[in-house]
Amino acid sequence: MLTTRRSAATAALAASRPGRSQRFQRTPCAHEWTRGFHTARAAASPPSEWGPPPAGTPVFACMSGGVDSSVAARLLLEQGYDVKPVFMRNWDTLDEQSGSGGCEWERDWDDVRRICREHLGGVEPELVDLSREYWTHVFEPALEEWAAGVTPNPDVTCNQCAQCNFLFFFPPSLSPADSLPDRPVSQYLICMLPRIRHIKFRILPERLLGRAPDAWIATGHYARLLPSPLNASVPALYRGSNIRKDQSHYLSTSPLSALQRTLFPLGDFASKDAVRDLARRWGMHTGDKKDSMGICFVGVRKGFSSFLDSYLPSLPGDIITETGKVVGRHDGLWRYTVGERARISGLPEAVFVGKKDPKDNTVVVVPKHSPMLRCTSIETSDFSWTSPDHPPLEASTPGGFVAEAQIRSLPAGALSKCVVTQRQGSAVSIVLENPLVGVSPGQTVALYKADWCLGGGTIASTRTLADEST
Repeated sequence: MLTTRRSAATAALAASRPGRSQRFQRTPCAHEWTRGFHTARAAASPPSEWGPPPAGTPVFACMSGGVDSSVAARLLLEQGYDVKPVFMRNWDTLDEQSGSGGCEWERDWDDVRRICREHLGGVEPELVDLSREYWTHVFEPALEEWAAGVTPNPDVTCNQCAQCNFLFFFPPSLSPADSLPDRPVSQYLICMLPRIRHIKFRILPERLLGRAPDAWIATGHYARLLPSPLNASVPALYRGSNIRKDQSHYLSTSPLSALQRTLFPLGDFASKDAVRDLARRWGMHTGDKKDSMGICFVGVRKGFSSFLDSYLPSLPGDIITETGKVVGRHDGLWRYTVGERARISGLPEAVFVGKKDPKDNTVVVVPKHSPMLRCTSIETSDFSWTSPDHPPLEASTPGGFVAEAQIRSLPAGALSKCVVTQRQGSAVSIVLENPLVGVSPGQTVALYKADWCLGGGTIASTRTLADEST
């Protein structure tokens, strides 16, 4: 009943080639570079097309103890692969200054072992301990950025980010871009994302594939890999069929070398309910397991701010209005997110975080409709194109090329039309057609043409309507 989804992938590729989307009009320069490349490719001898490996290939199935990775691993088994389950542990509770636990990784590990025992033929999963690498490459550098005022965004999905249990996704935005929520829009640690990708898609593959050069890696991400429109012998990253759960945004800076031997078995599933239904049909106990919504290394004992108090010293400063009037005090810039509501008593109207100034150690609050909250353009200093054939030539011209951007302040699955221009080195300038709320340095921006993910980078700076009026 469950076979490989190659026919679905082929149909999806045909449907998502340049020119398919009618969601907005593109100028010729927005797609001629792909069309011309296709023409050149057609004239040459075509290389073998990238695709999933044959049955019997060893595949490391990255598991978290959740329903997504459980179903993904079972699908691989049904498709005839030699499934080798692995569980990645990224946090050592002894690293907590309190000296006590709080991480639920042991429970997740038990769930993984049970799934393997009952539904994967009794194979014993492997526990890969990357807690030292996580501390060095993710948490310790992130502390420096938090201390410098980079957006911390205190609510984190445990098994999608902090513990990195192979199920990372961006939760739906709490509000449309033209409205402002009463709490932080995002639920993940923005400044940790590039380093988490370093752990999962660089260090982990090196460790696993280094000892098994013929093996592949599979995860429970909602994303798709199809032959690239630019070079069919390598994969291109596409949004998952389940747009609300799509995780290609998170994967947008992953190196091609990592994606070359990666499988996303859930990429063609249209809904999370379909995944849960399949798990229940197979009798998996994870079919009814709730998605974790806490930080694995914080646990339920305390909130994220209290957790960071153990690592970051208090650095009080003023909360001011646009005119410089002091209306409150803060204990550290890292506690505040641009675009979130600032709960300050005694003011005649609700105010929101419009800016954080590390130089003066101040938080600037503004009314809901302030131009300071509406971002018009973005600069990145480390943009990564997913294909070596990128960027398109038009990116280096003054007019740039038309694409669509995904930023965490957008509703789930939504993209924002933009014009992209390549700057010096890996820097990219992105001008938004419509201003967006809640965009700030440290966040990730990904670029798309229809469902095809061109790449991603970390926002280095932004301009707002307020900047343009000065």
